[in-house]
Amino acid sequence: MITGCEIFCSAGVYDGSGNPLGPEIVQNTNGFDFIVPTTDNSRLSANTYESDRGPGARFTASGSRFASMALDPSLGVLFGTGAGYGWTAQATQTSQETLDIGFSTMLPPTGVTATPVAGGTLASGTYYYFVAPSFGGGSCANSFTGSTSLISAGATTTTGNNQVTIGWTLPPPTSQTLTGFCVFRSTTQTTVGIQTGIYVAGATTTTATDTGSNFATVGSGVEFNHMQAFHRFTPTSLGVNTTNPQFNLDVNGSAA
Repeated sequence: MITGCEIFCSAGVYDGSGNPLGPEIVQNTNGFDFIVPTTDNSRLSANTYESDRGPGARFTASGSRFASMALDPSLGVLFGTGAGYGWTAQATQTSQETLDIGFSTMLPPTGVTATPVAGGTLASGTYYYFVAPSFGGGSCANSFTGSTSLISAGATTTTGNNQVTIGWTLPPPTSQTLTGFCVFRSTTQTTVGIQTGIYVAGATTTTATDTGSNFATVGSGVEFNHMQAFHRFTPTSLGVNTTNPQFNLDVNGSAA
């Protein structure tokens, strides 16, 4: 039995060499093979509540909206806290007889707040905000952002108070040098779909204001973290902070 499901189910799709193309699940004699299109970044979502996108296999604790582990043919075994968007650690093999341990190179801000204030042109209503880190020097495209923060509580604008001040706590430092943050607005409690937002420059910036006219369409689907290998195991060596170990133990930096 062969099942291929994305928007529809089919009898399976193969390339000119007879290799199966995903997304599909192929039943073998003892179980199943999961064929995953690794060019689709939406497969890296840990969000099991708002989106039907995800990796080949994803594992979520009962009662949680975020998965804490996944399997992917490109990024290996992915780990998360189960409490937010995106994965934060990985174990993968990039060459024979190696095992790389990696982590997210950029994490989202925390503690996002949204407060209506006087002025602005936002229509009266309730709005939700979330923030993603960016290293794109002005870009909120997927290739330059990490996964988003958790969504703020709703901010309800009223006559005379038609703009919102958004605040957040900076993420912990990681290996990627941030250039700013992307602040997104939604009329529902979801990060899915085309987003309205603004890029805010500065790696230490912690506030932004939505006046109602300064936000624009800035992209969609910012739910995945960028990952990078930091440590490498081989049969005869261990590299700490290096993926090019030369001896039994290589430490790139101070050891204690």
